[in-house]
Amino acid sequence: KYEEEDQHYSKLKQESQHLVKQASFKVRGSKHHSKLRRRHISIVCDAIQAGLRGKKGTLYSKKNTEHYSNNPCKATQKLIADLGGVGANMGIMPDFSNPQALRGYALSHFGRARLLSDLVTQSKPDWLVNKVSNVFPSEASDNENSPNNDEHVITVASLGGGCGYDFVALASMSEFLGAPRIKATVYEYEPAWKDVLADVEGAIQDVFAPDNNSNTQNPKPHTCGFESCDITLPLDASPNQALASMVGSTQIFACSYVVAENAVALRKNNYEFFRQLFAEAADGSLFFFA
Repeated sequence: KYEEEDQHYSKLKQESQHLVKQASFKVRGSKHHSKLRRRHISIVCDAIQAGLRGKKGTLYSKKNTEHYSNNPCKATQKLIADLGGVGANMGIMPDFSNPQALRGYALSHFGRARLLSDLVTQSKPDWLVNKVSNVFPSEASDNENSPNNDEHVITVASLGGGCGYDFVALASMSEFLGAPRIKATVYEYEPAWKDVLADVEGAIQDVFAPDNNSNTQNPKPHTCGFESCDITLPLDASPNQALASMVGSTQIFACSYVVAENAVALRKNNYEFFRQLFAEAADGSLFFFA
């Protein structure tokens, strides 16, 4: 069984690499290029899920063979139900404190990564397309900003990013385009996500690592840190100190579902956090809300 899982995982890795090579012969933004990009993010998500189940990467606990399972536990089922009933419908953040529930949720919702990928790569408006192209230059068009140039990174703040779906989406996009590596940080209220994020980071680093028999230079990996944050408080409040110190140097801000899940609290203070964030962000930085 484990040998079959390893073979499946290896095939997914190989297919993701093959799709990148195919895309290098297509015109960026063309119908064929976009089709390959959608296939690539889907395969990458499948590979990360397989990696989580198979303990790929260097950051995994080897003690618990059921660390990630396809069969969601009752805690995961409750969390999913609460996200729909309490979170999305009522605008109140549900309880994210159960680590077992978070692992089950993380494994089963990689579709969120695909949503952000589609949002960032949309074909209109033209100003957005041009801006994204500047932030994600292809290796062929800008060797100075290539993935092998350790000095250039794309800085990302994922607000309420949980287990790192925003990180997965943007790291996958970087790999697909041959763009600079991603240096992301998840800013989260719930500290229990930190260990799950470390697992996802290890998985994506393993997925994109060159094969042992490859002659490809091994560039620095995409990375994703974790810091505390509370978007229901002003940006200059002490719990948001880590984000406040990095706002001016961040190129992309991603907010997936977190606004809807905290809508009640955000309305009470007139969205003060985001008003301050918009005011402090550097000119030209991008905000994506999903």
